[in-house]
Amino acid sequence: MPLTAPPSPLADPDLDGTTTAGRVPPRRTRPVVLVVLAALVLALVGVWAAGGFEPRRDRVSEGSPGRPVATGPYELVFDRATVRHLTTTDLWTVQVLGTGRTTGDATISLPSGTAGGTFVYAKDRVSGEVQPVTGFGYGDGSDVLTNADALTPGLGPVALSSTFTFAAQPSAEIVLVVFALELSDRSLLQDQDPAWNTTPDATRLVLPLERLPDSGS
Repeated sequence: MPLTAPPSPLADPDLDGTTTAGRVPPRRTRPVVLVVLAALVLALVGVWAAGGFEPRRDRVSEGSPGRPVATGPYELVFDRATVRHLTTTDLWTVQVLGTGRTTGDATISLPSGTAGGTFVYAKDRVSGEVQPVTGFGYGDGSDVLTNADALTPGLGPVALSSTFTFAAQPSAEIVLVVFALELSDRSLLQDQDPAWNTTPDATRLVLPLERLPDSGS
């Protein structure tokens, strides 16, 4: 089952700081009872979609390069980041280098792309452009036990690269946001197998960008 899409990481530093102001609705000609019932149904659906009736517990933890980030069945370390201009497409590729391992008991891949349910995003500190991770690279080719497209239980940390594609040239630093995962059943009837879902909680860290030579491919 794919991961649930995370809250928007666009807001900084709150990540999820939008509010709505109450408004007095215009007069309606429909029966008052139907209006009240419809509003009640919409309110209940909205509460469920927002995570139920439990109090909000949004938290943003400050991380740092080289410090492990634990989320769900993963333990990730982000050490440094590079940026390269692709001259043929006029896009900018940011690659974050570090390590990763799974703390679970099953071989598992890291999801990428918004359609794939990723929980890792990068944000340019100046322009505010936010991009999801578009792919991961596992290992450095020196360990024959390292799975080429997943993390294997029982192994120590392996080399991990995370790739992001920006439309405009990033500034000197990027903000990396890693959302926390929880094992839960978020189906309306609560009758599905639990899956790893994103939560509003996140770890944020700032990485300086090392500029690499332009590339034509």
